[in-house]
Amino acid sequence: MRLSRREFVTQSVTAAGVVAAATAATSVASAVSAAPAGPAPSPKVVRPKRLQPGDVIGLIDPASATWEPVDVAIVEESLAALGFKTRRGPNLLNRRGYFAGTDEQRAADLNAMFADREVKAIQCVRGGWGSARLLPLLDWAALARSPKILLGYSDVTALLLSLQAKTGLVTFHGPVGVSPWNPFNVSWLRRVLIVA
Repeated sequence: MRLSRREFVTQSVTAAGVVAAATAATSVASAVSAAPAGPAPSPKVVRPKRLQPGDVIGLIDPASATWEPVDVAIVEESLAALGFKTRRGPNLLNRRGYFAGTDEQRAADLNAMFADREVKAIQCVRGGWGSARLLPLLDWAALARSPKILLGYSDVTALLLSLQAKTGLVTFHGPVGVSPWNPFNVSWLRRVLIVA
C-alpha cells in the first residue's frame, strides 16, 4: 500500500489520538481537576519540505552515546547510498557517562542543526535515554523559524512531541540511524520523506 505524506500523517495522528484517548480515560478525575479554564491554542501545522538527492542530513545523538564510531560510518554510508550528504554534529561521538556529551552539548548540536541552512533534515543516530533533559535548553523560537525533518524514535519521542506541540512542526517517528537499513525502512523513508 502506497501512502501519500498527508495520508501517513493523518493515519499517524489518528492512531496517536486513539492511544491518547485511552490513556486520558484512565485519569479523567485528575485531568478535570487540573484542567485550565479553556483549551490551549494549538500552533499552526508546519510541514517540512521533502528531501531531494544531494540534500544534507545532520547527524546527532540527543540522548545516549554511540559507543562505536563504525556505527556512525554505517549511517553515513547508508544515507550516501540514498543520495544524501551528511554532517556530523560536533558532539556526536562525545561521551559523558551513558550520554552523548553533556546536556548542553547535545542541545547545542540540535540547535545548530536547525540553524544550519544547508541541513535539510536531522537524523538521530540513536535513542536511549536523556532527550527530555534537553527541552529547557532548546531555542524554540529558532527551531520554529527553520522547519526541517527531525527523525527518530525511542527516547527521541520527547523531542518529536515537544517540537510539534511548541512549534506545530510535523516530526517523524521513524528509524534512528543505527536501525536496520532493511527494505521496509528504506521504502518508508522514500515514500514519506523523499521527493518521488
